[in-house]
Amino acid sequence: GYYLKYLADNEDYLFILGLTGSIGSGKTEAANILAAKGIPIIDADQKGHELYGPGTDVQMSLVKIMGDSILSEHGNVNRSALGKSIIEKPHLLEQVNNLLHPLIRNRIEEEINTLKNSGELTIAVQVPLLFQAKWEDLFDEIWAIETAENIAIARLVSNRGIDSKFAKNWISLQGDSKTFTEKADVVIRNEGTLSEFKLIVDKTWTERNPYRGKHD
Repeated sequence: GYYLKYLADNEDYLFILGLTGSIGSGKTEAANILAAKGIPIIDADQKGHELYGPGTDVQMSLVKIMGDSILSEHGNVNRSALGKSIIEKPHLLEQVNNLLHPLIRNRIEEEINTLKNSGELTIAVQVPLLFQAKWEDLFDEIWAIETAENIAIARLVSNRGIDSKFAKNWISLQGDSKTFTEKADVVIRNEGTLSEFKLIVDKTWTERNPYRGKHD
């Protein structure tokens, strides 16, 4: 069955799990829960932030697309300003994604290879726009974290200090719920407490971990 597919021929097969979901869904919390089990986590957003440091070609290309209003007084890309600019100019999002997504994927693949060479058996990669970027081929299994829009908005307002209108627009820009869940192997609802969510993620990993006992 499912687990034998990965383990029958190669006991050191690297199992790569993709975590996706809209902003405010709880995918970072899911990643943290898995990290606590000893599973290495790769964060696609973090890889993106590493790409557009001051003076880099990527930063200059990003400024060319979005304008210098996205820069802080110290010459760094201000992530809040970038997000606000994309909300105001959604027609430019495709250009931004076309610039960043291939470079981010290259960074992710480099880290995957490093972790594989170090002997890791499982890796989780957190990718907000996994399906939108068409990265399904990178993963053995994909989990989508889903929550009601009003709950996601409330979390963003409370935890990140984001204006509710901005949060709603950003969620809308990323795509509807079906965009994240339709092709996922597992859909996890996250509408209760953090403790309840942890129990669900723990149970799901226990059931689907192809290397039971390695990270339990």
